[in-house]
Amino acid sequence: MLLFLIIIIILTIIFKYSYDLFQFNLNPDIQHIQNPNIHIIQDKIKDKSPIIIHNIIDDNNIFQNFTYEKIINDNPGYIINHNNKFISLDTFKNKNSQIAIHMNQNLVNDLNINNSLNNIFYYFNNNLICNQKNYLSFFKGNNAISLTQNKNYGLILFQIYNNSTLYLFHPKHKNDIINKENKIIKKWAYKINLKPNIIIHIPSQWYYFYESNDSSIISTITYDTLFTFPFNSINSHFSLL
Repeated sequence: MLLFLIIIIILTIIFKYSYDLFQFNLNPDIQHIQNPNIHIIQDKIKDKSPIIIHNIIDDNNIFQNFTYEKIINDNPGYIINHNNKFISLDTFKNKNSQIAIHMNQNLVNDLNINNSLNNIFYYFNNNLICNQKNYLSFFKGNNAISLTQNKNYGLILFQIYNNSTLYLFHPKHKNDIINKENKIIKKWAYKINLKPNIIIHIPSQWYYFYESNDSSIISTITYDTLFTFPFNSINSHFSLL
């Protein structure tokens, strides 16, 4: 009987957190935090508004000179495995190349930057957080990702090298933006300049895409809580079927 009661309580909490994933702030305001503070950041996340955090410090100085030139010099002959395609890192030396490698976990592991990204994630972490995943995106030339929805509890974008432009959409515009070209839907977006030393935190259910007109390196961190992870795992599984 006690075990049954515990299971019911856990399932109730999971249901509540999963339900809350789809509840969004009807009147959001972009929140700016000038200096990273774990308590302020985690309190602002509860408001379910996008957050821009300025003056991020790279304690290990890993990202201070994280350019394609340095990566190529430090990893001669490296081949990127992306979606079962193999791309030579040397390809990025070509000024006229057009390359898009979006959200690759292999790059994070092979270039040994997990710890540095975890240091950034420190400001968002607590005892309820789980399923953190770190990704790197490499772009060369004019590129834009397709419209994407954050279905995790939270998503963090960190521009490591050069600049990009982020277009961020409130979930209430879902019917206005899905299945349409990026150039058509920009009028509903918050336009944000992605540049080094700032972090963008995107709430659950918000949509986004970003554009890059030059060489660009962007990290993405996704995460859930112990109580949203079960729902998102099941939902993701059925989406792939």
